[in-house]
Amino acid sequence: MCCRWSPRLYEFAAGGVRLTQIPLVAAGLLAQPLDFTDCPDLAQTVAVVAAAQAVPLRLTGLKSLRIKETDRIAALQNELRKFGGDLVEVSSGVFEVQSNNFRVAGQEVATYEDHRMAMAFAPLALRGPLTILEPAVVRKSYPSYWRELAKVGLGELAPGPVA
Repeated sequence: MCCRWSPRLYEFAAGGVRLTQIPLVAAGLLAQPLDFTDCPDLAQTVAVVAAAQAVPLRLTGLKSLRIKETDRIAALQNELRKFGGDLVEVSSGVFEVQSNNFRVAGQEVATYEDHRMAMAFAPLALRGPLTILEPAVVRKSYPSYWRELAKVGLGELAPGPVA
């Protein structure tokens, strides 16, 4: 199972995945770090959403993020700081998502030519205007990403969706 925590917040059902909303404190998610060893590529999106929601979260298993398309840890730190968030290494291999007056107000998000950076920050458009630079990078893994976001009401992300 990817990202080890419990209780289970999802289950596979006929025709899809059933998601369950459980308050983070009640679920015990804040008491221990989330381990992304088996799914490090998901950590960026989780970190961005946690910062936007001011959820103090600790993450582990991020070692491989430094050797992906870009140093994803440094990229996350740079981009989160533009919004009032941060990703701080509090001990060896343990990172804490921090938020200080997180605000989405027209910032430009650099992708560092990394598709996961574009996709991790795109949901922030629900909170306000932003620009994802180099939006075409999503073609590497999810060519229809911008169209799919438009279908769920995200609308256009400046400089515009890329087919």
